[in-house]
Amino acid sequence: MLRLLAPWMPVSGAQTVHAVLRKISHLTEYAVLALLWVRAFQSWRRLSLKMAFGAALAVCLTCAVVDEAHQARVPGRHGSVRDVALDSLGALAALIVVRTRKHVMNDRVASRPLRAPLDAARVDHSG
Repeated sequence: MLRLLAPWMPVSGAQTVHAVLRKISHLTEYAVLALLWVRAFQSWRRLSLKMAFGAALAVCLTCAVVDEAHQARVPGRHGSVRDVALDSLGALAALIVVRTRKHVMNDRVASRPLRAPLDAARVDHSG
């Protein structure tokens, strides 16, 4: 596919681009997986956000280890501790982004001045 998109690229360059794209896709896959697990743990088990994050990270780490162990047993493939770390990094990065965003949103809500409801602010002039 890369040869079709960039026929001018040398083979070594195409191999490097392919390797980088595969690593980025693994980061992304595990980031999405972590977010889906957080959502599942929060809705199904009613876990707090902190507990859901921990459970999601544990599941993602387990999946990464099992995937690499499986690859180590497939002829022509090899398992890699580096790939487990990369997959776990993708999951952790997504969780950190969500946690940071949640804190920022909570801070914004907390810093807003309280306003009286419209009905309470109206004065009855029908006296």
